[in-house]
Amino acid sequence: MPHNAFPSASSPWRQSPEDVTAHMHKFLDARRFAVVGASPDPAKWGNKTLNVLLVLGKSVTPVNPKHREILGVDCVPSIQHLPDPSNTSIAIVTKPHVTLEILQEAKRTNVCFIWIQPGAQDASVIQAVFDLNLEDRCVFELKERTMAAADVAHSPTGNPVQVPVLNGIKVPSPKKRRG
Repeated sequence: MPHNAFPSASSPWRQSPEDVTAHMHKFLDARRFAVVGASPDPAKWGNKTLNVLLVLGKSVTPVNPKHREILGVDCVPSIQHLPDPSNTSIAIVTKPHVTLEILQEAKRTNVCFIWIQPGAQDASVIQAVFDLNLEDRCVFELKERTMAAADVAHSPTGNPVQVPVLNGIKVPSPKKRRG
């Protein structure tokens, strides 16, 4: 394990703030995005994450085998069905046992970058990241929150959405959609 990343009982993963910031930039620099565990339920993080990426004008695909469409965007059943995985950053918003399967698939499809959201990780997920040599392509939520409300915009469905500031990184303003 690298010196700046180590599991512990209180916080299963730690990266230096500099590493987290660098990884967030890499995540956001992708040409495409996918939210694995996207949900039609506005109360769930899979919906909120998808909403934020849509508001930011990102090319994003929801990944959920149980739905055909979420927030007006066609779903794919798994990341192997993404049109261009090697240029796609994925946000994982699933239970840890599902995250383990997704990490295997991410390795096989050579996804560009992976952001494992809070609740999608546990000690077995951390171990899998290292076993699969994905630590240089992953960002985990730090103990303190890295996403804070910077602005409120409206999603394509008209719902208000908090546009994030990621660990001090200024996220671009949402693009206006042409009607």
